[in-house]
Amino acid sequence: GGGFGLAWPPEWEAHYYESFYPDTWNDLVRLDPALPLLVVGGGISDTFLPEAAELMRTRLPAATHVTIPGRGHLFPQAAPRETGEIIAGWLRSLPAPPPR
Repeated sequence: GGGFGLAWPPEWEAHYYESFYPDTWNDLVRLDPALPLLVVGGGISDTFLPEAAELMRTRLPAATHVTIPGRGHLFPQAAPRETGEIIAGWLRSLPAPPPR
């Protein structure tokens, strides 16, 4: 409605699917539980389903989980300002690193 359209050249789409890493779920257990981690998902995503979000919460209970209501899988493109605010707020919430 605002005169904008998202476009992704077919070559990039093909590259994405050719280079897709399929073992992400299996590798989650390799992450250090103390690692600060932000997981953001769209509330109406047809890719990151509620069951997947719950599995993520189970496997990474210390992570910060944020769902953006009314947004789909491509929420960073559809709501860049809101996404940026979530990330910036989370970064500000992290403890300061120890002095060197």
